[in-house]
Amino acid sequence: MSYPNSPASSTPGTSKPSNSAADQSRHMSSWLVQLDDIEIIAVTGADAERFLQGQLSCNMSRLTPTQSLRAALCNLKGRVVADLRVLRHGEQISLICSAGMADVIVATLKKYIVFFKANLQIVSEQYVALGVAGESCVQTLSAVGVQPPASVDGCTLSHGGACIRVEASPARFLCVLDGNQGELATALSSRCESGSARDWRLADIVAGIAHIRPGQQERYTPQVLNYDINGIIDFKKGCYTGQEVVARMYYRAEAKKRLQHVSLDQNQALPDNGDVVDAVELTSGKTEALVITPVSAQ
Repeated sequence: MSYPNSPASSTPGTSKPSNSAADQSRHMSSWLVQLDDIEIIAVTGADAERFLQGQLSCNMSRLTPTQSLRAALCNLKGRVVADLRVLRHGEQISLICSAGMADVIVATLKKYIVFFKANLQIVSEQYVALGVAGESCVQTLSAVGVQPPASVDGCTLSHGGACIRVEASPARFLCVLDGNQGELATALSSRCESGSARDWRLADIVAGIAHIRPGQQERYTPQVLNYDINGIIDFKKGCYTGQEVVARMYYRAEAKKRLQHVSLDQNQALPDNGDVVDAVELTSGKTEALVITPVSAQ
């Protein structure tokens, strides 16, 4: 789904260079991208929150209309099936994930939902997701009538959708809009430069934010992705699937490998024993990457 006059959408690229604005995106006054590389799952029903509390690594009691949460869905062995952004829309709880992961998540959750009054439905086509960033993005959002959240993961509701702050500095915001509401997208498009999905992906990499994409599910533990130290795992909540393994690794073992952001010049080799989680190659020839490497080498 796209809007007239909105910036051209772009799916996540490979590590090949392109003529996108990725090389200079951090210097744009404000830029906008329609994010087609995410999917949305609606969880509804009287037991929706209680059900998710037993499955996700976040504490669902902290979820409010003005506070989103980041979470991991793990398997019984404590490996990450997917990472999620969790929002509350009235009686609906929305799970935002990487494109191609919604079916995986629904299949995983359906194993446990049978005893709960809760329903799962992929509703990606009902919404439009916009990424807003750049030096003046706070002022740009304010100018179109959206009050930008002040804190990371904070959320404001307006224009038939939600605006979530995903990064403090440089500021970045994710706007999830009802598909019937095109006015905000049009207003933002008239005030912003056009970015691309590569720009947004690059910003995530530089910020050290690792997303699980198709083919990566159940490959990593939360610890190596730094999910245990960046707020995705709540160690004070009760049990959830994989919790015992995740907690034991955190409290009883030091991480031997962790995620790090690396900038590689053209033809520069990856760090020894590095496992690339995500990477974007810039037109300059440099590569920005998230790589899991031995802690001793960092």
